[in-house]
Amino acid sequence: MNNKREEAIRLRIEGRKSNQEISKILKCPKTTVHYWLKKLPLTKEELSQMSSERIKRLHKEGKIKSHKKDRGTESKFFGIVKDEKLTRARKAKIAEAAILFRLVLHGFDVYSSIFDGDRIDFIINYKGRIKKIQVKSVQEGSKSVLPHIPLVSTSGGLCHGIYSYRYKEEDFDFIVGYDLLTDKAYIFSFDETKHLKSSITIRDDAEENWLRIKSE
Repeated sequence: MNNKREEAIRLRIEGRKSNQEISKILKCPKTTVHYWLKKLPLTKEELSQMSSERIKRLHKEGKIKSHKKDRGTESKFFGIVKDEKLTRARKAKIAEAAILFRLVLHGFDVYSSIFDGDRIDFIINYKGRIKKIQVKSVQEGSKSVLPHIPLVSTSGGLCHGIYSYRYKEEDFDFIVGYDLLTDKAYIFSFDETKHLKSSITIRDDAEENWLRIKSE
C-alpha cells in the first residue's frame, strides 16, 4: 500500500492527475486517494479545466446532450455587426429602435421620454388603453443555459460603485426583449416576472406576441 501511496503522490506532483484518475490507475478507492493527497490539492484553475474537458468529452461521446435553445438563423442585422464589440449603450439603442418599429407597425401610438435614463422606455396607447413598456436586449449569460431578458438595471461607475435596481410594477406593464441574433422580440407581462429575481428566460409563446398587449 505504501508503494501505491508513493505512486499517487508522484502522479499528482508530476502528472497533475485528479483523484478520480489516480484512483482508476492504481485501482484504489477514491476516499483513500483523497486521504493520501489532501495536502497536495489541485489548483482551482486545474479543476476548472478538467471539468471543462470532461464535459466536452462526454458531449463528443454522446453521453450528455446540450439543452441549449436553438436560436435559429442569424439575422441580416446581426450579420452587419457580428464582428464588432457592441457596447451596452449601443445594444440598448438597437433594441429600442427595433421595438419602436414593431410598436408603430402593429398600430400602437407610441410616446417616449425626452430624458435619458428614464426607467420607462415607451408609453403606448391602443384604443384608449395606456401601457408602460420596458425594452431590454436579450442576453446569454455564462451561467444561463437559455437566452434571457434581464429584469435588473445597473448603473454607476468607479467613483460611486455599481448600483443595481430590480424593476418594479410601476416601471412597466410589459417588458420586451429584443434578440439581435435572430431579429425577434419576446413579450412578457409584469405578472410573469414578479416572482423572478433577475431575469426571465425567453419562450416560444412570447415571441412577437403583440396581440396580448392589445388584449390586456
